[in-house]
Amino acid sequence: MKCPSCGKAKLRHRRVPFTHGNRYLGDFEADVCPDCGEILFTETASELINARAKQLGLWGKKSSRDRHARSPREKRALVNRNPE
Repeated sequence: MKCPSCGKAKLRHRRVPFTHGNRYLGDFEADVCPDCGEILFTETASELINARAKQLGLWGKKSSRDRHARSPREKRALVNRNPE
């Protein structure tokens, strides 16, 4: 199969390291373009990556931005306040 991104080279099947941020999740099966470097993880690898990320608490974890989120009422109050 040719690379869907560049269309120049045939994809090669390899094990590729996967990281999320600075967390290494493991090496997983993927098709890799030797020309542009595009990586397409297999369906099975995607399921394994998802399971590993959930196990480590990376998926579904609230971000620091979420901790500081404001309610709609708080947002309206900020927008409608009178500058002094």
